[in-house]
Amino acid sequence: MTDRRNEHEDFMKERRKGQDRRAHPRHSVAITMELTAGNDLYFHVSGNLSRGGAFFNRAIPHPVGTMVELTFQIPGDDGPSLRCKGEVVNIPDGNDGLGMGVRFIDLDPSDQERIELFVEQVKSVVIDEEDDDGGAAQQGGG
Repeated sequence: MTDRRNEHEDFMKERRKGQDRRAHPRHSVAITMELTAGNDLYFHVSGNLSRGGAFFNRAIPHPVGTMVELTFQIPGDDGPSLRCKGEVVNIPDGNDGLGMGVRFIDLDPSDQERIELFVEQVKSVVIDEEDDDGGAAQQGGG
């Protein structure tokens, strides 16, 4: 794991030299996803999701650059399961050594729209609940 951590630290140093490269805002959404890496099958729960990828905050990470296959269903969506390739692009710094960010590689644009619609619906429910609790609701992504 030390070699993987050193590779990650080098990667993160290079990444921090530039700006955040995320193209899409992330939203805190927990969805169980099936992830296949080689012949191994895993089930992970997302910590956040965007139309461009997902972060799994409790996953034992694969090395940055690992190619995976993802399959998942959007809650409340009667459409077919979403399937795409992904690339591990981030392993967070931290003492527990868990977590990885996966960028969607070939997700169909219509499936990207399904994800965006879902996270907007979830975000509006959270904002409505904050309003009902007397909290100050703020618009915007995370």
